[in-house]
Amino acid sequence: MDQTCRIALLLDRGLSFVRGGDLECNLSQPGLSSIAVPSQRIGYEAAALLDRLMSGEPRPREPLLLPPLHVVTRHSTDIMAIDDATVRAALQYIRQHAWEDMSVANLAHDIAVGRRLLERRFRSILGRSVLEEIYRVRVQRAKELLSDTHLPITAVAAQSGFASARRLDVVFGKRTGLSPTAYRRQSQAR
Repeated sequence: MDQTCRIALLLDRGLSFVRGGDLECNLSQPGLSSIAVPSQRIGYEAAALLDRLMSGEPRPREPLLLPPLHVVTRHSTDIMAIDDATVRAALQYIRQHAWEDMSVANLAHDIAVGRRLLERRFRSILGRSVLEEIYRVRVQRAKELLSDTHLPITAVAAQSGFASARRLDVVFGKRTGLSPTAYRRQSQAR
C-alpha cells in the first residue's frame, strides 16, 4: 500500500487511514475511509516557517499542530453491521446514489420494497427516517466539498444532491447551525 495510506485507525468496526488520497483509498476493496488533513494550511504554515528561519529567527520550541478536517467515509466504515437486509440495502443505495435526484419512493421501488415498510424498519433500527438519512449523507458530502474545494455554492449543492443552493442552505443550516459559506470559512481557516 502507498505511503499515504499507512497509519491505520479502527473506527467502530471499520478501517480508516490518515492522509489517504482518493486514488489509493478507492483502489482497495472495500474502499478505505481516510482522514482529511488541511494540506493547503500545512503548506502555508511550512512556507511561513521557512521564511522566518531564513530571516534568522530561531526554530520554534513546539511543533504547530493542525487538527484534521474530517473523515472521508468510504465503504470500509460506512455500512454498519445491520441484520435487516432491507435497511442494509437502503443504506447502501443511499450512499451510492444520494447525489442523484432521489426520493424515498424511488428508493423503495429500486430496492423492491414498500415505502411504508421501509420507513418503519428504518426508524425502528436507525431511529431516523429514510429522508433524514439521505439528507445526512448529502450534508456530509457538502461538508467535504466546502472544506476541500473552492467550488461555488451552486456547484457544491449540485454535487451533493441538492436541487438548488437555497435548498442546500436550508438543509445544511438545520443540521449544522451554519450556512454553507460560514462552514467553508470556518473549516478552511483551520
